Amino acid sequence: MKRLRTIVFVIASVALLAGCATKNKVLAPVFYPPDAGVARMQHLRRISRPEDVEPRQSLLLTFLMGAAPAKQRMLKPYGLALSGDNLYICDTVGRQLHIVDLKKNRWSYFHGRNITATKKPINLDVDSRGKMYVADAGHGQVLIFSSNLVFVGSIGEAGSLKPVDVKVKHGKVYVADMKSQSIRVYDEATRRLLFGVPLDAESEDKDKKLFSPTNIDVDDKGNIYVSDTGAFRVQKYDKTGKHIRQYGRIGRQYGQFARNKGVAVDREERVYVVDSAFQTVQIFDKEGQLLMFFGETGTPRGSLYLPAGMIVDYNHNHLFEEYVDPRFELDFILLVVSQYGPSGVEVYGMLRKKE
Repeated sequence: MKRLRTIVFVIASVALLAGCATKNKVLAPVFYPPDAGVARMQHLRRISRPEDVEPRQSLLLTFLMGAAPAKQRMLKPYGLALSGDNLYICDTVGRQLHIVDLKKNRWSYFHGRNITATKKPINLDVDSRGKMYVADAGHGQVLIFSSNLVFVGSIGEAGSLKPVDVKVKHGKVYVADMKSQSIRVYDEATRRLLFGVPLDAESEDKDKKLFSPTNIDVDDKGNIYVSDTGAFRVQKYDKTGKHIRQYGRIGRQYGQFARNKGVAVDREERVYVVDSAFQTVQIFDKEGQLLMFFGETGTPRGSLYLPAGMIVDYNHNHLFEEYVDPRFELDFILLVVSQYGPSGVEVYGMLRKKE
């Protein structure tokens, strides 16, 4: 008995020292541009697997209870959303959603049940009441779940769409549909189709039409931004569906695209565009001029590997402020999904210098 107490004491001491060593390890911040004097962004953290979030089981508990069963990491993530304290991530190969509680540090999974089980969830959005809209290309429709993850309905009959992205805003549901090569806009309350983008009058104009709309975002004015991978550009339409402008074109130079995917817009109407070929995010002003880019492969942290979906978020700074360099304050956050390598979510912060 005395020997057992000695062993337990030694293991507990080692666990405590290991925990202290990890806590005191400080890594140099990664800025974009890299000079802190002109930095506009900072890489904050990576969320790739359950071990990145959940506390590591202590050596003492492992000794007494055995190793905890391993949790599944993301196989091929694509789209994501933030709501409350939860980060939701679509796993297209795993055929499920990963739900990360960033406040309680818990990692869980959701894949529906029976005929409403997710088949190929690509993107999702969560409305102000916590209702979740999942663009599921396997079902060919948008699946809708309540805040407690109960299936409550859908947009489109099974197989009627090929939805690859969805946004809920201004009382409307915007669906990027590869089948019709358009953005379909529905009334949120009735789920009735209101109109399609581009409008009929512009649908044959090669400068205004869509070829392969893969990702969308909607700004506070109702303008619709569409990443058209097939045309190597981002199209902007107003809230009625009328074409306004385009960003980028095919090419290998700055401000051009090779395989544009995720798109997001901030409150200053700056447009962020993921390019999975260049493995970067390019930032444009509202007139379409390139401002900067970030995330290229090879940086010590914050590298992107086959990036896909992304979001801009102003409501969850409190979940990431502890990672911000003390010389700066956090304006808002950007989250970008990497599908390959250390697949997961890279979190960046847009900064402002402290007065």
